[in-house]
Formats: sequence, C-alpha cells, structure tokens
Amino acid sequence: MTYYEIIDGVRYDKGILDAVKECIKGRGDGRISNEDMQNIITSINDRKKITKIEYLTIFYILQNFNFTGKALDIFAEFMSKQ
Repeated sequence: MTYYEIIDGVRYDKGILDAVKECIKGRGDGRISNEDMQNIITSINDRKKITKIEYLTIFYILQNFNFTGKALDIFAEFMSKQ
C-alpha cells in the first residue's frame, strides 16, 4: 500500500485525497459539504500533527475541489487551532 499519490511530480497524502474523492463520488453537486469536511478533517488529523505532505495536500484540495461555504468555515476553524 502506498501512502502517497504523485500529481504533476508533487507527492500528496493519498488517504486525504481518497477521502475527498469519496465525498464527491456520485452525489449531489460535487461540492464538499460540512458533513464531508468532518470526514476530511479526521483524515488530516489522524496523527494529531499535520506533516508537510499533508499541508501540500490541503492546499491542493482547496485549489482543485469545490466546497460549500459552511464546509470552508469548519475547515478554517480547524486550521486556526493547528
């Protein structure tokens, strides 16, 4: 099992990316909801410390996926406590 997914030569956390992809798979309008965001935060916070690769993955998903306003608020609150 690989822990990383390489996109355009950059290594990202595969677990986080898989959680995000699962949230939007075949449902609704393709945006990540506040409930979905809780699952993503759990994937990010699995070791109680955010690594460099996880930060890169966070930036990637923020740039490449759509979120509801509430989901972004929840995520901003989580990140402010890190």
